[in-house]
Order: sequence, then C-alpha cells, then structure tokens
Amino acid sequence: MGKTIFSLQFLKTGAEMGETGIYITVDEPSEDVKRGVQDALGWNLEPYEQQNKLVMHDFRTHFRLYASDDKLSIDPKNIAKILVETVRKYGAQRVVIDPIAPLLITSHQDVLWIREYMRELVFNLKKLKDVTTLITSEIPTGETTKISRFGVEEYLASGVIIMHLYEDERTHEIYRVMYIRKMRWMRVQPIKLAFDIYEPYGILIRGKLSQVLAAQYQPQYEQAY
Repeated sequence: MGKTIFSLQFLKTGAEMGETGIYITVDEPSEDVKRGVQDALGWNLEPYEQQNKLVMHDFRTHFRLYASDDKLSIDPKNIAKILVETVRKYGAQRVVIDPIAPLLITSHQDVLWIREYMRELVFNLKKLKDVTTLITSEIPTGETTKISRFGVEEYLASGVIIMHLYEDERTHEIYRVMYIRKMRWMRVQPIKLAFDIYEPYGILIRGKLSQVLAAQYQPQYEQAY
C-alpha cells in the first residue's frame, strides 16, 4: 500500500527542511529498506545519512539482549526508555517506527497487556517535545472491522491515517486511497483522498476520492471542425 514509502517520504522531506529523522525497523534490515526505495523510486538516502539528517536504526540488536531460550521477555518500560534515549541522542524531530508489531510480543494475546505495552511506548514518545512520531500498523487480511493489527493502536494515537485499495464497482478500476480518519485537536475533517506512487516523487495526492471518481464519468465531447 505504500506505508514504508509514506514513512520514508515523511523523513526525507524533513531532512530536506533541515530536520533530523530516525527510521526504526525491527523485522527488516535497514539496508534492505534503502535498497528497496532506491530501486522503486530512485531515492538515494545515503547523503541524508552522511549529513546526520536521517538515521536508519536497526532495533533488532536490542531485542537480542533480552533473548533467552528462544523466548523474549521484554518490559515495555525498557523498550520505551531505549526509544527515548535514541531520539535524544540524535536530537531528532521526526521518528518513524515501521511497523509497530515487531515491538510487541505477539505471543501475548491479552488485549489489556498489549494496550498497556502500547500505552507505555506512545506516552513516553509524547513526552518528547517538538518530536513527531509516525507509527505504522498492518490491518490483517480479511478483517473488515479492524483498522489496525491489534485493535488498540488507534485509540492511543493522536492521528490515524488508513491506506487501502478501493475498487470502483462500475469500472472495476482500482484506486489507492488515503483515509484521514482522525486528527486530535486539529480542525481536520475525515476525508478520503485518492493517491498514486510515482518515481521519483513518491506519494502524490490526486484529490478527493469522490471528485476523482466523479471525473471518470464526465462526458467527453470531441469538437468537429
């Protein structure tokens, strides 16, 4: 759907504005992420790294410290502490955790435990002044009622943006849609936007989904001379 491109575009734009950003990954090596976005969009992130405006932080090493008999026992307060220390170390203004699921212990099925874990992470990140944190979360395939993987992330976040596919029933054309569902304390109405992904720009908004769909059915007239 473009969640990683969305995340990296958020950091890349910040870097171009002089803001330091951190990309935190757990389940995918940062080198693979950089190689993927360069192949797909031609983005070379190395110059931003060399200027210390973009930090690709592989969080897997921290998890290994807690490994014991192939099982992980991690206190969410410790993970939150490491995250905050990392942000302060680099003086970051933008942070991306892509995705959040690997930072949760998925062997725990207790929703209350997961909620408390998420609460600890989010609240500690919110304490950081002048830092905007973007957290991504997948929606399980086939889930029609959930808007996040664990069903609790959206309650803790100040803003919720859902990226999904929409099929026009009349033409069966597929559209990429960005649904701005929630923006706490901001005058932002819920809205669905159609978007595309183009090299080398990344995500480009086409307009409101309703307007894009309506334009498809406008009669086309040819002038005869």
